[in-house]
Amino acid sequence: MTGSWPELYSQSNWYKRSVRPLGKGVPQDVDKAKDLLTGASACGVAEATFELARLHLNESFEAADPTARREWLDSLTTASAAGVAQAQYELARLHLNGGIEGADPIEGREYLIQAAQNGSAEATTLLRSLAGAEQGDAYAQSILGDMYAQGQGVEPDDAEAARWRLKAAEQGDADEQFMLGNMYARGWGVEQVYAKASHWWRKAAEQGNAYAQFNLGDMYFLGRGVQQDHAKARRWWRKAADQGNAAAQFNLGLQYAKGVGVPQDDAKAVRWLRRAASQGYEAARDILEPLGLADA
Repeated sequence: MTGSWPELYSQSNWYKRSVRPLGKGVPQDVDKAKDLLTGASACGVAEATFELARLHLNESFEAADPTARREWLDSLTTASAAGVAQAQYELARLHLNGGIEGADPIEGREYLIQAAQNGSAEATTLLRSLAGAEQGDAYAQSILGDMYAQGQGVEPDDAEAARWRLKAAEQGDADEQFMLGNMYARGWGVEQVYAKASHWWRKAAEQGNAYAQFNLGDMYFLGRGVQQDHAKARRWWRKAADQGNAAAQFNLGLQYAKGVGVPQDDAKAVRWLRRAASQGYEAARDILEPLGLADA
């Protein structure tokens, strides 16, 4: 067999689909198509690897011997790893429908997500189906929220992102509660409402989300969406700071330095500012260095 991989792949399509490029008819010959696709696949053409797998799977998958089935699945897996959305979708269906030995619904869902993010309309439709019920799959809802927010496999749509994030947040997903708070705080796809931002950040913060704890501290410090309370700001910043949030450590340092919401305490101010600076927080270092306090 000779020819470059584009030539091999193109030739395989002639045989597989009985097309007539440039007016030259080619009789359908599936075996010849397999040979050509095998050559293109060996040259690293992911699409050819998938087409080869699909030709095999169009035969009787259940009736084939175990070795042949393994080879076909290997071809799908190779094409999937190369980012071929249709291969990812086919693997998702096999796992979700129990069509292969050792089928794993969790693995199937991951293949489905990859396919949807890579532009498979079928995968996006199935993902919506999994997520759409009132008590749908919270993880699928979260992924759809990300896809619409970032334009992965779908047109960017902040309103749709907010809709799916809300479904996941209502089921207790802390990350989606945090992201939904961000959307209400900034007016992304929803009306800007600080009270709702604080509401969702509180739910995430109570589950230990450090970013939400930091943001909720800001809301209490500024009095946005909640009654201003510097002591509560310190409490939430402290929770985030204890988890290593450098911005919260910096804010605590300033609170102690100025005595806002806490007794003024230079030693505590320096300690928190140093912790923030040690993580590369430049604003903390800018305060400490002129005082000769940047290093312990």
